[in-house]
Amino acid sequence: MTILNRLFILIALAFSIQKAYPQFKTAFEIKNNDIKVVWFQAYQVSKIEIKTHKSSFFKFNSSAESTYKTDLYFDYRIQNDTLIIKSIYPKALEYGDNKMTSMQEFSVSVNFSLPQQSKLIIDSDLASVFGEGQFDNFQLNTKSGHCELKRFIGNANINSYSGSITIHTRNANVKAFSQNGDLKVDQFYNKKHQINLKTVNGDIIVRQME
Repeated sequence: MTILNRLFILIALAFSIQKAYPQFKTAFEIKNNDIKVVWFQAYQVSKIEIKTHKSSFFKFNSSAESTYKTDLYFDYRIQNDTLIIKSIYPKALEYGDNKMTSMQEFSVSVNFSLPQQSKLIIDSDLASVFGEGQFDNFQLNTKSGHCELKRFIGNANINSYSGSITIHTRNANVKAFSQNGDLKVDQFYNKKHQINLKTVNGDIIVRQME
């Protein structure tokens, strides 16, 4: 093996080690029949997956990949009938800060399951949300993330500045507005649930669920 080949292998190995950040995971589970509302303040979270179930527990899992992964964690508290979950992170870990994030990969994902007929509020700066299930009300406010809901039943208010919205549902009265995107909304004859959708730069698709 030539010196040049050895040097190339060493450089490639060093690069792969630098990029292969291990995951940092956090998890908690709560069983509380008095919780009716969940408010998730999901800042600096890139992906959120949500499902509802027929039990009374709330199960939360997160994972982060970054050289600074241990600097971001999630805090939660119960206030009256509301479970409040908040991402905690140093100011320097904000996306776009050249000091710590420009030379690294930074990815935080969340998997969250909650009881059916809950009220869920998500406030985020960049999260894309993927969900399914039955909700009393689903509310999402995100600046740059997409939203995709499959087998969704319930009321919804979804606002995204730069992201597409796709929903498969039934029995819905849909009000959709996109300033710069396309609208493809099926006609629903039974309008039990109210769904309000708004995006500035994104398409909106609402399909009748089989």
